[in-house]
Amino acid sequence: MRYADLDRLVETSDIVVHATIVETTTRPDEDDVLWTHITAEVHENFMGLVAQNKDTKTVLFEQWGGEFEDRRALIPGDARLSAGQEVILFLSLHEESQKLTLTALSQAVFEIHEDANGTRRAQRDVDELSFFIPGKTDRPIAHHHEPPHDLAQFKDILRAIIASHEDSQ
Repeated sequence: MRYADLDRLVETSDIVVHATIVETTTRPDEDDVLWTHITAEVHENFMGLVAQNKDTKTVLFEQWGGEFEDRRALIPGDARLSAGQEVILFLSLHEESQKLTLTALSQAVFEIHEDANGTRRAQRDVDELSFFIPGKTDRPIAHHHEPPHDLAQFKDILRAIIASHEDSQ
């Protein structure tokens, strides 16, 4: 899998939000393919327009697969989201289907948690993934671990990256 740092996530995303997952529902589509439909309450919109439900401050997006009745279809490396999770999401709009999805599977989800000292932190779970980093390595890096980031500092860095992308366009 290609490694997506914050700069790449911003570059390839249409929407970036701080949100709490409200609901996940999995069901088959008209072709009997499982999709998980996720509703998230938006706390802060960093980039893009969350136009789907602007008044209620929610964003709706989908993930391929999930669990439905006696069926299970999961993509290795994809995020497992559940109601109550507080996250920063990087989402992409697919022009043809008009569906919003995670930009880079689990790399596009930073979970928010409080550490033992009461500091709010953002961290993505990529420990089980192997990455290829273009220009830095000619072979995959296995079991890459990322430490948690102070949430306030993380948001400041994210805003600066988004501003630099907007300035360059």
